[in-house]
Amino acid sequence: MIGSSAKAPLIEVFHSIQGEGRYVGRPMTFLRVATCPIRCSYCDTPNSYQASADFVTQTASGERREPNPVSASRALELVVDAAAEFEGPDAAAACEGPEAAAACEGPE
Repeated sequence: MIGSSAKAPLIEVFHSIQGEGRYVGRPMTFLRVATCPIRCSYCDTPNSYQASADFVTQTASGERREPNPVSASRALELVVDAAAEFEGPDAAAACEGPEAAAACEGPE
């Protein structure tokens, strides 16, 4: 479980179709974490190398901006809220980036 003071800078929370893995083809809400240090040659998000002062959250009703960094609990709220708006309360969500898995962990 993550401590309540854990924070991370985000790039965006958005809804799309999963393009890889076991959920390929399913509607999915994604959380994209900023400041990735890995620099993969196939990276499709080089703007994630640095964090901005705020980030975009896409919802069914439009976009809104949230301040960075964000707590793990707030990140989870944003993903759950965005998924529920698009897909309903049982929607799936995915986290992208090496640090994102920790931000998406729920209670065990």
